Amino acid sequence: MTFTCWNDVPAENNRPGVTHRRLFGKNVQVQRLTVEPGGEPAPLHDHPDIEQFFLIQEGQWEMTTGDEVREVRPGDIVYVAPGTPHRIRLLSERIGYLYEIYQPILSTETAEEREPLG
Repeated sequence: MTFTCWNDVPAENNRPGVTHRRLFGKNVQVQRLTVEPGGEPAPLHDHPDIEQFFLIQEGQWEMTTGDEVREVRPGDIVYVAPGTPHRIRLLSERIGYLYEIYQPILSTETAEEREPLG
C-alpha cells in the first residue's frame, strides 16, 4: 500500500479559478477539485466509457446529471453513469472542494507521466 498527501500531488490549473490534483492507480483515477468563487465550471459534457463519482467535501454546488439539476452539499455523493451529460458549478461564496473518482482512468496522458500508486 502507498500513502500520500494531497498537498504533495502536483496542482494543475486547467480553467480560471479551478485547480485539479490527480492521483492514479492502475485502473482508477481520483482527483481533488478546488474551485474559487466565480471559478469557471466545465461545460456540460459526458464520458462515453467512464463511470464517475463526485464526493462533495466543502461548499454548495449545483449538479446537473442528464435532465436533473440538484443542489449538493458536503457529504453528498453523485454517481454519473457512462455517457450521461453532467456538469457541476460552485454556488457558495467560499472556496469549494470535491473529489472525483473515474473508472477507467480519464486523464490517460497525465497518468502516463506519473507512476501509479500502489
